[in-house]
Amino acid sequence: MPDYTCLVTSLFRHTESYLHQILDDWLKNSTSTPNGKNKFNYFLLNQTTNLYEYNDKNANLITSIQKKYLNELYSRYNKLRHPFSHWSENSVDAHVIVDIK
Repeated sequence: MPDYTCLVTSLFRHTESYLHQILDDWLKNSTSTPNGKNKFNYFLLNQTTNLYEYNDKNANLITSIQKKYLNELYSRYNKLRHPFSHWSENSVDAHVIVDIK
């Protein structure tokens, strides 16, 4: 079975770069831990919409449209990155991209 999952890695890296720029550079939130790991813990899951929402005191630094974009960006990143970046203990449960169409 072909595995094209590696092709989405650059998408995740670009998304992480945008999140670092928006959260750290614009909103002055620290986006990495002392050991260099990503720290995007400024979002809470809205149980009604099932989307993550930026929840920080600096939220007033961006417009509602920008906040909506940020929420959508992080929600998609969070939803897609984990299943394609990690392998399940049971390989039947692993997400693999088998077709590039």
